[in-house]
Amino acid sequence: DGHMVVFRRALSVSAAGGAACLAGGYIWAKNAMGEDALARIVKFDKVAVPAIIEYKWVEAKCEKLPRILPQLFPPVSEE
Repeated sequence: DGHMVVFRRALSVSAAGGAACLAGGYIWAKNAMGEDALARIVKFDKVAVPAIIEYKWVEAKCEKLPRILPQLFPPVSEE
């Protein structure tokens, strides 16, 4: 039971620290990049994050996975 108390306290401190970091980051972005900074960041992330994930999947499928699991992912030609 003592371990759970320590775990709960650690979790609370981590959550509070995370919230403080988010608040600080929001204030910094607002001051450094203007009032609409958050909206622009979210708009950018809606495009960038899926593109990065797709790129990394294609990279893995064409380069990394054929080396690891050639039975499941045959090598892709360079052409």
